[in-house]
Amino acid sequence: MNTGARIVCAGAGDAVDPADVLSRDFDMLRTGSAATWMHLLSGPESRSSTEAGLGEAGVASLVYERRRPFHPARLEAFVRDGAETVTRSGGFFWLASQPRTMMLWSQAGSLLQVQPMGEWTADGDDANRASADEDASGVFGDRRQELALMGPDLDAGSLAEQLDACLLTDEEMELGFDAWSQWPDPFSQEADGQAGEDA
Repeated sequence: MNTGARIVCAGAGDAVDPADVLSRDFDMLRTGSAATWMHLLSGPESRSSTEAGLGEAGVASLVYERRRPFHPARLEAFVRDGAETVTRSGGFFWLASQPRTMMLWSQAGSLLQVQPMGEWTADGDDANRASADEDASGVFGDRRQELALMGPDLDAGSLAEQLDACLLTDEEMELGFDAWSQWPDPFSQEADGQAGEDA
C-alpha cells in the first residue's frame, strides 16, 4: 500500500475535482521502495513461519513462510476464489511444477503479477550455494514460500490455513521434481501465452 498517497473523499454522486484524479504526484521509485510488503519480509518478524500483525489504519498483515512447494492447481484456485480479503501482497514462492525456479509474487487489488525471478541459489554455482547457507534447509536448499499479505479485513489465521491447503501433501512430496514438473501449470509462460491466444 502507498502510505504516502493523498486520500480524496467523495460521497455518492458528488463530483470530484479533476485535479485530484489527474495528480502528477505519483512517484513509482518512491512508492516501490516504500512497499510495506518488502519491509515486512525484511524485518525480524519474517523469520517466523507465520507472523500476523495489525498495522496503520487497521490494516492486518501476515508474513507467510513455509518449506514446501505450492501445488499449481490448488494455488490457482486460491488466487481465483480465496484471496478476496488480500489487498496487497508480495514476495517470492516455490511452485512444484517449476521446482528449480524462484517465482516472484506481486499483487495490488485485483492485479496479480507472477513471474520467474531466476533459479534458487541451491541450484546455482558453488559460490551462490555457499551464500545461501543461512536460508538452506535439508535436501531442498533455500527453496521456500516467503510472502507478505495485507488487507483491512484479513483474518491471518484463516488465510494461513488456506495457503497451507495449497502446499504439497506428504505423498505428493515423495513424487519429486520429475513428477511435479509434469503437472499442468497455470502459472507457466506457455499457459499465459495460450490464455492470450484464447482471449
